[in-house]
Amino acid sequence: MKRTFIAIKVEAGDETSGAFGIMKDSLKDSSVRWADIYKMHVTLAFLGDTSEDTIKEVSNMLRQICAKVNRFEFRISGLGFFRSLNDARVIWAGIENSEKLSDLFSIIKSGLDGLGVDTEEREFRPHLTLGRLKRIKNKHTLEELFSRYGDYKFQDVNVAEVIYYESILQPSGSVYLPIKTFRLS
Repeated sequence: MKRTFIAIKVEAGDETSGAFGIMKDSLKDSSVRWADIYKMHVTLAFLGDTSEDTIKEVSNMLRQICAKVNRFEFRISGLGFFRSLNDARVIWAGIENSEKLSDLFSIIKSGLDGLGVDTEEREFRPHLTLGRLKRIKNKHTLEELFSRYGDYKFQDVNVAEVIYYESILQPSGSVYLPIKTFRLS
């Protein structure tokens, strides 16, 4: 069994990298487990523990789907927090409404359902996880970051492929290994 997920890799541009550095510096006195800027991705589906047979079926389904989907773009925009600003647990950068991204998610979700593969049943809220908050020394700092980046346009992302990943949990953080990459048409 492998722990797997399907995602779009995001290469952080200069604006995103610079803002990420400012956020890390602003919260250096807090306890935050920051995402690795080189591993950023938008998760389309988290499958969890997956057998080798299911990995093959999912790979075949993704190959068929991706061959029919055209390349597209979406914009990373805005900063938010899961739970709330007053009880923040996760800092994330948002994804502007993208019909093509939502369509891709729906097609993949439908394909997984057709294979009988269970996925999370929550609403699709595409985002980039920037950090997981353990302890905040000064909540005012979060307010300042939200004020500065709440509507910030970080970058546009060209989507040319979907990646099926294995996630290996380690004490130092997750390691993401591509199982297979599927080019969009």
